[in-house]
Amino acid sequence: MSGQNDDIPVIGLRNGRFYPYHVTAIACISASLLCVGAILYVSVRSRRYKPFYRWGISERFVVYIALCDGLFNVTHVLDHAHMVLTKSHVHPKSLCVVYAFLIVVFTTAQGLLVLAIALNSFSVVILGKSMNFGAYDWRLAAFVFGIPVIESSLAGSLNQLGPNGSFCGIRGRIALMVMATVPETSILVVTCSLYVIIWCRIRRDIRQLQLSKQARSQQHSHNAARIMTLFVTAYVAQWSSISVCGIFSFLGEVPEVMDYLVITSTNMGGVFNGIAFLVIQVMRRRQRNRVVPPNTEPRRRQTAATK
Repeated sequence: MSGQNDDIPVIGLRNGRFYPYHVTAIACISASLLCVGAILYVSVRSRRYKPFYRWGISERFVVYIALCDGLFNVTHVLDHAHMVLTKSHVHPKSLCVVYAFLIVVFTTAQGLLVLAIALNSFSVVILGKSMNFGAYDWRLAAFVFGIPVIESSLAGSLNQLGPNGSFCGIRGRIALMVMATVPETSILVVTCSLYVIIWCRIRRDIRQLQLSKQARSQQHSHNAARIMTLFVTAYVAQWSSISVCGIFSFLGEVPEVMDYLVITSTNMGGVFNGIAFLVIQVMRRRQRNRVVPPNTEPRRRQTAATK
């Protein structure tokens, strides 16, 4: 069993890149985990411990993204720490397969979650109604986690999960192309295309809207779509390097600078989402500050007249 691991050389041992590679990954993952914890804490506190499924769908999406990031980070940091301590592949191989299975599930789930966010934003802005995710979001959970679990189970049965030289993940160029490069690129293209359509519709609506009850309702949906755009941008920043790296891997050798770009960006998802979350909090605070309580001025005049 260990012989199968040894067929794949541990990247970095011969050229001195082993510790820089893994230490960089662990540092990025640690920063990401801190941001994930902060997002979850602020989200719960800001809702004043209100029952989770009574939150708005946008607030629940934020928590789902943070959880996917956090679970991926916990699994991946154990993977890297194991390799640093042993200066070898994760042993036994079955443990490495478990790590790889969880990593693929959580990363694919995050991509599908971002796609679901884009589809819901499209439905709200273009069709005027939110998608029905079922009681307790069971349809969303089935879509986001069902597909990755089936995909990873199939890959594991075909011996396509395990040590790849850098960490526990997908083995082989073709498997990497089929399971990572093509799906990630497709999600990026579809998601960005949907948001281009959404933003064009928002710009058109803004020019046509007049101050009315319907206008305020549309403005609310527009604001929700803008907020979700930030998390899509964070996803692009985190995973676009995988698409580029997969193309390099399929064509030939991956440049060293590309390796470090992938290490940094893919393990900083919590940081990117934390920045998006912070921007959203600032936007919401500014919106609240701009709201003027209705009929304040007439009441003041009436009080002065009474006196």
